[in-house]
Amino acid sequence: MTVTLCEAGNNYDTTSYPGGFGGQVTATFDVSAGSLYYLYLGGLGVANKVGGFNGGGSAFNPHGTGGNGASDLRTAVGDLNSRILVAGGGG
Repeated sequence: MTVTLCEAGNNYDTTSYPGGFGGQVTATFDVSAGSLYYLYLGGLGVANKVGGFNGGGSAFNPHGTGGNGASDLRTAVGDLNSRILVAGGGG
């Protein structure tokens, strides 16, 4: 199986303070019948400077939003140690 994860930046004032680019990662790996994989999609940072779901950082600029969270693929629900692919979120 080949998987590509892409992330983007986010900011409510994109004219003066554009968001930073997120990461992109591609991997190919073997899968077994009956295996389960869990896709966690990073959440957008919000206008009150709070970071998005899955690790988005807080903003300090008064015009900024929090950073987007990462997107990742895991082999177990809620287990950070089971991540096999991660694309970092944009600022």
